[in-house]
Amino acid sequence: MNKKIETLLKEIETAKNQAREVIDIKKVQLQKEFNKMLDNDISFQKALNNAENASDYQYAVYCNVESWFRYLELDDVPEEHREYFEEYVSDKCISIDWNNSCFLMNQGDCLIIQDDTRRDNGVWLNGKIVIDESEYKVEGDVDEDLRNSLIEAYMEKSGFFPGVFRVTQHGDVFLVNTTPKGKK
Repeated sequence: MNKKIETLLKEIETAKNQAREVIDIKKVQLQKEFNKMLDNDISFQKALNNAENASDYQYAVYCNVESWFRYLELDDVPEEHREYFEEYVSDKCISIDWNNSCFLMNQGDCLIIQDDTRRDNGVWLNGKIVIDESEYKVEGDVDEDLRNSLIEAYMEKSGFFPGVFRVTQHGDVFLVNTTPKGKK
């Protein structure tokens, strides 16, 4: 290749790199401005607080449970602004489901009580059964108090105290209080 072509190709590549650096700097500045705006948006802050305290749950991929909070104002966010909103809420461990106008908060590693008609019923953690249903099923019925005491014993033994959720065969998710009645 001739020298002139090589030089021009290198100059183009250098210009592209410089442009990317300028764009990256501008994006950081833009994120700071979005952060200021969102910090001062009372409605948005209230929605984030509601999302952090949401008690509506869904069963997500990879055996995860997410709480969700619908915030219809998300529909008004232009496509080109969405990445800045996502970055802002990610610092609070929240994600955005744009299709459903919801804030989502992953509940982390959870104990999942599966009690539907399948054969793999029991209490699960990260895709592994930790308490088989046969350990708390008495005369064909689930003894919830026994199940809950086994869950509490498991948590005490492991030193890990995650959220406990029951998931139905239809994918409905319910938070389960395993604390013995009369205790808090």
